[in-house]
Amino acid sequence: MDNGRQYVSMCQRIVVKAGTSTLSSGDGHVSLTRISAIVEQISELVHQGKQVILVSSGAVGLGRNMLQRATVLNSSMRQMVRGNSGVPEGHGSKHYDSACAAAGQLNLMSLYETLFRQLDISASQLLLTAADLETPERRQNVQYAVNTLLQLGIVPIVNENDAVSANQGYLPSGVFSDNDGLAAIIARELNAQLLVLLTDVDGVYDKPPDQADARIISTFHPDTKYEAGPKSSVGRGGMVAKVDSAQKAVEAGVQGVVIVNGSDPSAVTRVCRGEQIGTLFVGSGGMHVSPPNSIAGSRPNSPARISLNGGGSSGGTGGPGPVGGAGVMRAQAEAARAGGRAMLQLSSQERSQVLREVANQLLAHSSSILAANQQDLTIAKNGKVEKPLLNRLALSEAKLQTLADGINSLAETDEPVGRIISKMELSTGLELTQETVPIGVLLVIFESRPDSLPQI
Repeated sequence: MDNGRQYVSMCQRIVVKAGTSTLSSGDGHVSLTRISAIVEQISELVHQGKQVILVSSGAVGLGRNMLQRATVLNSSMRQMVRGNSGVPEGHGSKHYDSACAAAGQLNLMSLYETLFRQLDISASQLLLTAADLETPERRQNVQYAVNTLLQLGIVPIVNENDAVSANQGYLPSGVFSDNDGLAAIIARELNAQLLVLLTDVDGVYDKPPDQADARIISTFHPDTKYEAGPKSSVGRGGMVAKVDSAQKAVEAGVQGVVIVNGSDPSAVTRVCRGEQIGTLFVGSGGMHVSPPNSIAGSRPNSPARISLNGGGSSGGTGGPGPVGGAGVMRAQAEAARAGGRAMLQLSSQERSQVLREVANQLLAHSSSILAANQQDLTIAKNGKVEKPLLNRLALSEAKLQTLADGINSLAETDEPVGRIISKMELSTGLELTQETVPIGVLLVIFESRPDSLPQI
C-alpha cells in the first residue's frame, strides 16, 4: 500500500457520489443490485464508526419511466395507434425533466430508506439548488443539518432539486451544474477528508479508454495530463466534469478524491481500505493523514488529523513543539484537569452560561482576532504555505459567527452529565448503576478551521 492509499484508509468523514450511470442498468431502469451494494458498503463504513454522506442521482431517470407509463395509460387508442404518446424524445425539455425529478425523487428515497432500514441504518434527504449554497447563511444551515445527522449516525442523502432548478448540463462557470460539482461542494463545506466519485469506468485514463494503449492514472497530480473519452448516454457530467470537480475539491482543501468504477460491488469499501483501485487525486504536496493517537482514536467519530505538508508529529505546519517543553505542557494539562473538575461542580445552567459567554467574547473580540489572523496569513504566504492550507487558516466574520453559533448550540443541548443509563440489582442491597460522567481532559488534534470546533 503506497502512502497516499494508506492515508485514504484513515479518513473518517467521507462523501460518496453515485451518478445515474452507476445507479441505472443498460436499459435505463434502476439497478437494484448496484444500489443495494452501495447501501451495504456505506452501512459497513457507518458501523465502523465512519461518517458517510451520499450524493445520489437517479431521480430523473426513475421519474421518466414513471411518466412514460402514466402517459401510455392515459393516452387514447387513436394516440397510441399514431404513436403520439406525448413523451419528448431524448432527454426531453427542461420542464419535462423537472416533472420527472419530482415524480422519481419519492421513489428513489423510498428505495434508499427501505434498504438502509434492513441494515439498522437511518437515512435522511437533502434537496439542494445552487441558491442554497451561494450565501453564508444558507451554507451554515446545510452544515448544521448535516453535522447533526452525522453525529446521530444518520446517513444524509443529498441530491440536486431538479424539480425547481431544471439543471440541463455541465457548465464549468456555475456554482455547480451536476452532482459531481455538488458532491465536491458538500465535501468542502462539511470538512470531508475523502470524496469518492463512482462512475462507469475504472478510473481516469491517460487516453480515451477505448484506445488499446490507454492506461489508468493511479495518482492524479495538478500537472497530470489526460484525454477524456466520450460522455455516457445517461447523466449530465461525464469524465470532464468529474476531473474538474475532483481538482476543485482538492484545491479547496479536501484531502483526497478517488474516481472509481461503481459497478464493482465493493468499490467504496476497497477504496476506504486503501486498495490501489481507481484514480486518486491529491494536491501538489501529496496527501498526509496522521493516524489518531490512542486517546482520540478511542472515540469512533473523531476524524484523524490531516495535513498537506509533511505530516510530522508536531503541528500542522511541521514546526517545532511548544516553547518551554514538557514542563509547560504538564502545567497546561494540570490546569485543564483542574478546570474540568471545577466545571463538574457547576450546575447545568452555569455550564451553559459559560459556553454562551465564550461565544459572546469571540464576537466581541472579532476585530483583534481577525487582525491577528491576517498577520498569521502574511507569515504563511511568505513561508510558501500551500493554498489548501491557507484556505483553512483564513478567518472571517462569517467563520467566527459560525463558531459562536456552534458553541451556542452546544449550550442549548440537553445536559449530558448525570444521566442514568441503566440500573441492575445484582443482589439484595447491591445495585449497579450506569451513569454518564465527564470523560476528563481529552486532547483532540483537530482541523485548523475554527468553525469545526463544535463538532468535537
